[in-house]
Amino acid sequence: MKNWCAIVLLIFLCPTFTFAAIYKHVDALGNVTYTDTPPTDSPNDAPVTLPPLQTYTPKPSQLPGNPPAIPAESNPAEHYQTLVITAPTAEQSIYPGDNNLNLSAAVTPALGQNDVVQWFVDGQPVGAQSAALTQTVTLQDRGSHAVTVEIRAPNGDVLMQSDPVTVNMQKASLLRNQPDNGNFPDNLERFPTVYDPGTLIDRYRNNQGS
Repeated sequence: MKNWCAIVLLIFLCPTFTFAAIYKHVDALGNVTYTDTPPTDSPNDAPVTLPPLQTYTPKPSQLPGNPPAIPAESNPAEHYQTLVITAPTAEQSIYPGDNNLNLSAAVTPALGQNDVVQWFVDGQPVGAQSAALTQTVTLQDRGSHAVTVEIRAPNGDVLMQSDPVTVNMQKASLLRNQPDNGNFPDNLERFPTVYDPGTLIDRYRNNQGS
């Protein structure tokens, strides 16, 4: 029995060792013996087929100090430091007949290779997403409008958003940009965008009659 235990232990401790055939012998008293010597007095003893050895292959480990590389197709959000609208300027006035608004922005550092820009007016997207930092929109509704711009990753995630810039679409005026034929009084504003047209006409008539 001790011999058998020693043989089995040797098998597991030396997996790379090449063994000869192992024979099992049972004597008249029932004692079992394992040996690598072929039997001479017991021709009925046959070699024992041992189970295959168990092996273990460890998984390769990543060396410390080598974190996974960031994919090149998009910059992480913290990569961008500033995103500023350079046009229009704050509280810029837009007049009827010239209601095309040119938009432009500056980003630091430069826009990532596959990142895109999306412009918004009053929270609604205008134009298509693109890598261009400029856009032209046409304003139709009178009043104040908020312009913002976003940088987006290829998967649609918002990486950075600018502060809003407010522009003012003025209403039409009958007296704006009228030619000066000598009858336009000096004390009447030539660009009456902050006055009601009816009030200005009354003031004009009063000046003419005085």
